Amino acid sequence: APSFTLLVFRRVGLVRELVVARSIIDPRGAFAVQVTQGDYELIASAAGWAPSPATHATAGTTDLQLALGHGATLRGKVIASDLHTPIAHARILREAVTGGASAQPANTGTVTGDDGTFELTGIPAGPVSITIGADDFHPKIEAGMTASDGGTIGPVTIALDRLLPGDAPTVELVGIGVVLAADAESLIVKTVFAGGGADLAGITEGERVLAVDGQPVLPLGIDGTITKIRGVEGTTLVLTVLRDGQPVPVVVQRRRLKA
Repeated sequence: APSFTLLVFRRVGLVRELVVARSIIDPRGAFAVQVTQGDYELIASAAGWAPSPATHATAGTTDLQLALGHGATLRGKVIASDLHTPIAHARILREAVTGGASAQPANTGTVTGDDGTFELTGIPAGPVSITIGADDFHPKIEAGMTASDGGTIGPVTIALDRLLPGDAPTVELVGIGVVLAADAESLIVKTVFAGGGADLAGITEGERVLAVDGQPVLPLGIDGTITKIRGVEGTTLVLTVLRDGQPVPVVVQRRRLKA
């Protein structure tokens, strides 16, 4: 890949701190960045390709290889929920790290045409979550889809609610109704939304999340954990939380909510 964007994150437990966002042009696809001692994750992305999986490396590594994938293509249409008319120039973006102010964005999106249709390419294999926004409409996060390398998803139809006079924009999504923050070893529940799945399951602010569906959050990082939490309305997942010094599994239902 002679032209790509490189993201370098410092790993401190669950925290991923972006330290490098660089556009690179090299006919060999080679790169070199100077960092301090420590653990890092690297992601490469290029237009028309799926980004490489987050790859762990330590400072001083000289033989690292990042592999771009063909990715999947998502096709669909964005409409207004009230009149069922197409929304032109709506913005569709995969929910992922963006890479800051790099000249070549690490997570490029697309916009709808005059007929409301769109095509989003370069989606990496696995669970898919996208954000949709348009002027004069409430934004939305749509999940519950799965991509396969070289495959196609859709067509899907996404309906956005119109902003009424005096409305403040709210994001509609399917989730468990919590705000999470990362520290060195776990995810801390910072906020629990009333009526959400986590609230109904008895999860409280200040509790620590150790695993999702049996997979520890430490190697996932906060972005990977949120991807696993996203899903289809009405389905459940198992959060392992720390209570009284012991890991406790809690079944939580995904519910539609606005935040």
